[in-house]
Amino acid sequence: MKRRWQGHSITCLLGLLGLLLIISGCAVRPYPPVHLTEQVPAIAELARAQQNGRLEFVPQETGPAIPVRVFGRDQGGTPVILVHGLQSHSGWFVQSADFISRLGGPAYAFDRKGSGLSEAKRGHADNYEEWVEEIHILVELATRRHGSPQVHLVGHCFGAIPATAFACRYPELVASLILPTAAIHTQTDVSFSEKLAILSGQITGRQNYIPIHLQAEMFTDLPDYEAFIRDDNLALTQATAQFYWQVHKARRYINQHLDRLTMPVFMALAHKDPICDNAENRRFYTNLPAQDKLLTSYEDAEHILEFSREREAFFADLATWFRIHDPGYDRD
Repeated sequence: MKRRWQGHSITCLLGLLGLLLIISGCAVRPYPPVHLTEQVPAIAELARAQQNGRLEFVPQETGPAIPVRVFGRDQGGTPVILVHGLQSHSGWFVQSADFISRLGGPAYAFDRKGSGLSEAKRGHADNYEEWVEEIHILVELATRRHGSPQVHLVGHCFGAIPATAFACRYPELVASLILPTAAIHTQTDVSFSEKLAILSGQITGRQNYIPIHLQAEMFTDLPDYEAFIRDDNLALTQATAQFYWQVHKARRYINQHLDRLTMPVFMALAHKDPICDNAENRRFYTNLPAQDKLLTSYEDAEHILEFSREREAFFADLATWFRIHDPGYDRD
């Protein structure tokens, strides 16, 4: 009887592996070619903000150089590192980077490995620690360049995950953590078959691409910005199974090291957000050990606050936050 059960178990296991291989084979395979050139957006305020920045490429030992847009390089405040979202790239957040620089802080908005202008494998990550290390490289550059012991860290949307993981790993380097519409918890998810494909990638090593199920209208209800997102050929549309697995691991790492987030935290929610799970993110905020923390919700925003009618309100709150927490920022 025992031998029969063992044989049945092996048969079931082989069947499961076969199913995973079939599902893996059904996943999206190639990434469409991307022409990696800096674009001037058609939206006037985005174009103006982008022109105020300087595009640099920061070398690293383990891969292609990191593209980073630097705003206010000569400013004297504590540097700010901006981390973009899943589908986006640094070009989506030039308005907040430019605004921060006008407050008095040098702002560094970079493209994550495999996103935007990065020449690394598109939409892939071997390990979530690569995201943490990218931030670390830029933190070392900015603190050395500006003679500052710390940085303010802004994690937009999905960028909240690598930003918060960095803050857990290097809390002594973070003056404050700012999380606009953080994707720590989300309403959106991959399908069951795609979850199986992600799991099969861990078993078989096959790294097929899985679509990113986010549409332009989920980010904003402003037509010009919807068109910008829809037409952006630098936007990420797919990611590998390994990338998705590393997102899971990064979230788990954050939950295991929540006690390290004692620095000041500003968390901003979009009230109508179809991507983030605001209720779960409120619980995350409540559980933060930081004594100095602020949670604000913006009623007339879909997801990206600077792509909404709440942009000026968010920027005003951002200015107040920096003026309170950093003597190098304008207090007028």
